[in-house]
Amino acid sequence: MQGSTQIPQHFGVRLADVDEPDRHVAIREVFGRGWLNVEFDAYDARPAISAEIDLLPGVSITRGSYSPHRARTLADGSLGDDDVALCWVETPGNFELDHLSQLRELESGEAVLTSCADRMQGRNDAVAYPTTIKLSRKSVLPMLERDDVLGRTIAANDPAFRLLRQYLDPALKYARQSGPEGAGMVAHQINDLVILALGASADGHAMAAERGQKAARYAAICEWIDRNHLDPSLSIQQCCVQFALGRRAIQSLFAEHGTSFTRKVRERRLLQAYRLLGSPDHAASSISEIAYSVGFGDLSYFNRRFRDRFGKRPGDVRREAL
Repeated sequence: MQGSTQIPQHFGVRLADVDEPDRHVAIREVFGRGWLNVEFDAYDARPAISAEIDLLPGVSITRGSYSPHRARTLADGSLGDDDVALCWVETPGNFELDHLSQLRELESGEAVLTSCADRMQGRNDAVAYPTTIKLSRKSVLPMLERDDVLGRTIAANDPAFRLLRQYLDPALKYARQSGPEGAGMVAHQINDLVILALGASADGHAMAAERGQKAARYAAICEWIDRNHLDPSLSIQQCCVQFALGRRAIQSLFAEHGTSFTRKVRERRLLQAYRLLGSPDHAASSISEIAYSVGFGDLSYFNRRFRDRFGKRPGDVRREAL
């Protein structure tokens, strides 16, 4: 795979601050031809482009924000690029793609599997937020049920594809902070989720569901808890509805990580309470007000759990911060 590495790398480019007329040159020569191997034609007089790329073992993920433009891949056989790429674009309008002798308009969030060995051209007339996951052809195609997947689209609301999208942010955050072993694990999991989204064969599904799907579901639920832990009514029943999973399946996911749904929520609330108790910005708030604000409904229970977790009482943390 082009750009494959054993060490996770993350870097980005932002061209909005480049002065004219250098900006058009930078977009065409550096960003387009040099980085993406495309001929990039910006429609705006002052185009704005930013992008980030994560290089993992066998997988690369590029995400960005592009003003209206047209892009055409360059004919450079020396690259020997036989990878595949799952691409989708978030945009207020439609994204037009010409690839494999097919011209189609993709709706916002709709994905398509492309062949990096074949020419393609894309065009959008509004600001676009594209994502491209590039993988080795041999790591994906043999694991699929169908042979005609190149050029096939995936609806934005497809459950397996939606899970992949939910997983990217926490997965890449973890990969950037970990070493080669952690990055390799994330790369395998992303590869598995792409296979599931494209329609895995029986053998491919068994492998991908065991490895990638479980990790993605756990990460997505943990992220959901992070966003909603302040809600005192947060429950495993709500989680079941949100992720269309049974109670036993969720309990099993957390048990595999040595915890439970209840303990995960409680830990998130306790950490938030500790932060607030030590913050001068919340010095005027009482301990009970802080306890209730982070989702606890019983002050005695909060005090007991706080002391068990941190080895000190909430009042001790408050005094140490003053």
